[in-house]
Amino acid sequence: MWRQSEPPLAAGSRAGRRHHRVGGEPCDQPHQQPVREKVRSAGLGCEAEQLDDDVQDRNLREVVTLKLAGDLTDGPGGPSIVVMVFTETEIAYLASQRLGRLATAQRNGTLQVSPVGFSYNPATSTIDINGYNLARSQKFRNIADNGRAAFVVDDLASLHPWRVRCIEIRGVAEALTTEGGPLIRLHPKRIISFGIDEPDTEAHTLTINTRNVE
Repeated sequence: MWRQSEPPLAAGSRAGRRHHRVGGEPCDQPHQQPVREKVRSAGLGCEAEQLDDDVQDRNLREVVTLKLAGDLTDGPGGPSIVVMVFTETEIAYLASQRLGRLATAQRNGTLQVSPVGFSYNPATSTIDINGYNLARSQKFRNIADNGRAAFVVDDLASLHPWRVRCIEIRGVAEALTTEGGPLIRLHPKRIISFGIDEPDTEAHTLTINTRNVE
């Protein structure tokens, strides 16, 4: 339960669930107490970097920002913490790439991998996938049937020296029909990335950034 001195987030929001884990009670993880104390004392102008050390103790490397509900205005939700699913460098990397590979599973267990165009959706912290005749595709039917999906974006930043970059996203996907047409929306549950935050590091010594998303 929130203490009365701490304004609540909008009920049921994703940010609200993450806020409770990072800054709320119960504080059963070592990093949570320092984060909560910083939240109380930082004020509305707090920058993300003020919380980075505490959040990275959890090895998530997520970007934490404090803002007001209602786009930094006096919104009805009051002060809130929004924990982004991807780091800023991962978001920039995704924006620089045109194709990814989407893995789905047919009803009989057969796996399928398809090259797809995609975009990062900051409003939902998801990967959104469109395509020609998407609703008629096997991958769309697979997602509608079971929602199982994984997605990979990778490339070679350099051949000499060898510099590889990759982000793998495992999660739950939706097959949606929107005003803009059919859409596959992938909600990350586990993220594995390397080479994105360390562009000048030899491939075999890269740090693998692995974390779960709830």
